[in-house]
Amino acid sequence: MKHTTLFKLAGIILTITIIASASHVLANDPQGDIEFSIFSGWSFLDASFDQQHWGWPCWDDPIPLENQSQSMQPFFPYCSTHRSLDKSFLFGFKVGYYFNKNSEIEGTFSIAPTHHLSSDMTYDCPDGRLCALFDTDMPELFPYYQTKETVVAYHYDTNFVYNFTTSNIRPFVTIGIGGVTYDVQESKKTDFAANLGLGMKFYFDNIGLRFEVNEHYIPKHFLSGKGESDLQILLGIFLRY
Repeated sequence: MKHTTLFKLAGIILTITIIASASHVLANDPQGDIEFSIFSGWSFLDASFDQQHWGWPCWDDPIPLENQSQSMQPFFPYCSTHRSLDKSFLFGFKVGYYFNKNSEIEGTFSIAPTHHLSSDMTYDCPDGRLCALFDTDMPELFPYYQTKETVVAYHYDTNFVYNFTTSNIRPFVTIGIGGVTYDVQESKKTDFAANLGLGMKFYFDNIGLRFEVNEHYIPKHFLSGKGESDLQILLGIFLRY
């Protein structure tokens, strides 16, 4: 709910800003209309998924509890699954086009190559279920199962950027939409994403430094099936021409 309110408020503010900017006479900035940036930073994604189910083995086509009758449950061991996708280093580039001195449209592409997808599965056999058929040794033989893989994420989006000043120090705000594709075990998962950011540019003639914080919100993440936040902190350099 708080993400929805935040994006609605940002949308209202930036709609007013765009209308106000459009009232200015369009003119080329002496520094140029194109701004190219390269950057690196961190993606602080922390998505997770938990499930309890019955079945053997735990990691082979588990049957969710809601899909089983009560009469089936005593004949299967009890499994718990926890999956999580954590943070990653990232790097990429941005290309912006200024349509007046304060406002620009910007495209972004970045790669986060070191996300770790962990799957932890535990096995239990309460009340003697099925274990008795295997001489009660199965929980001791297979108490825990874990996998971990490295997932590469590709981020791409289009943003409206408003620079609040035209001086050498320029605070700015961004808002946009795009997507993210996760390369997971020979398959790819793609999710829609919306983003909102704040930052600062430091100009030294036609080159400069850029620092920003972006909140990427994924309404339905492939791992959890619910909304997830991917906070990104970026530092880069740019060329205006």
